[in-house]
Amino acid sequence: MIRWPAFAAQLQEHGYALSTIDAYRRCLSRVSRWMASKGGNLDETRREDVPRLLRELPAACPGHGGVRIYRAVLNRWLKFKGSFAKKKSPAAHEPWLGDYLDFLMVHRGLKPSTRLSHGRIVGEYLAWQFGSSRPDWSRVRIEDLWQYAAVCTRGRKASSARGHLGALRQFLGFVHLRGACSPQLTAAVPKVADYRRTSVRTFLEPKQRRRFLGCFDVRTAMGRRDYALALLMVDLGLRVGEVAQLRLDHIDWRRRRLIVPPAKTPRARALPLPRHVAEALRLYLKQVRPPSQDPHLFLRHRSLVGRPMSLGSIKIAMYLACRRCGFPKHYRGTHILRRTFATDVHARGATMREVADLLGHQQVGTTGIYTQVAFRAMRSLAQPWPVRS
Repeated sequence: MIRWPAFAAQLQEHGYALSTIDAYRRCLSRVSRWMASKGGNLDETRREDVPRLLRELPAACPGHGGVRIYRAVLNRWLKFKGSFAKKKSPAAHEPWLGDYLDFLMVHRGLKPSTRLSHGRIVGEYLAWQFGSSRPDWSRVRIEDLWQYAAVCTRGRKASSARGHLGALRQFLGFVHLRGACSPQLTAAVPKVADYRRTSVRTFLEPKQRRRFLGCFDVRTAMGRRDYALALLMVDLGLRVGEVAQLRLDHIDWRRRRLIVPPAKTPRARALPLPRHVAEALRLYLKQVRPPSQDPHLFLRHRSLVGRPMSLGSIKIAMYLACRRCGFPKHYRGTHILRRTFATDVHARGATMREVADLLGHQQVGTTGIYTQVAFRAMRSLAQPWPVRS
């Protein structure tokens, strides 16, 4: 029996239009009736049955959009039932991968998205190194790691290869911690030179910052919203993911502080809310925020009105603002706003540890990537070269 109300509710949650939901309902009813006439049951359909159904359904139920609509309906129905993913037999290296992911969660405190990325990288290496065999670390040679490094960095950018091999190095450190391999394996993973990371990162100068904040038309609803978004990133140093996760109850109006939800670590942090930022948020909430039951702070205004803004929509809003200002292409990102905040706070006398706490960094070394030295302020320290005539 088709659980249509629950299925329709899920489609609506995923942003499907009402016309599409109605078309899916009619198509699914036809499929169900046709399968019942053949002695089948739609609820018992499995993913491996879809190719056969796609060959038979267009001829059995003509005039309903062909293979495309049937494929979309059946795939979405299987996802709704939770039977879309293919069942895989566990690999021989799965225990190592599972233990490592537990280690990242319990002892490192990494967020699910970061653990997922590490798990994918480590899984690829284990499959390459051991295949379907049980891992035997005593047989892993340094030459194997060099060969794998050459394979996995081929066709990748330097930054991607650097992160890939860094995750592998951390995993081998975990294997050594378990006493299964020597420390030489960890040290043998090559390091990739990424000269873009060692160069001076860009940040907005005071004039550029004022031009950037002045490019938002606060007379419009979207301009008022995007202006509040920009203030949170350039004056509080929030990540774009943290801004997207903000909810109404994260603002403490009485104490005038903002509770920043965790993004890369499981710990939230509280930041003081400057008066001008608090005023921008108050005007957005009172004047232009669409009426909605959604608890997220920032909502959409055009398509899918009242639904929370995604990471992509926030990035596009900031990208368009930078383009209106005429900034170079390498300026058009959200991290330049975070670097601007870190550089400004550090120039005002904050220590690196204080800047790290404001940015939500666990390690002070990471903060150095965001904090730039104000070279103009250092000119007064330069002394003329003692040249004798």
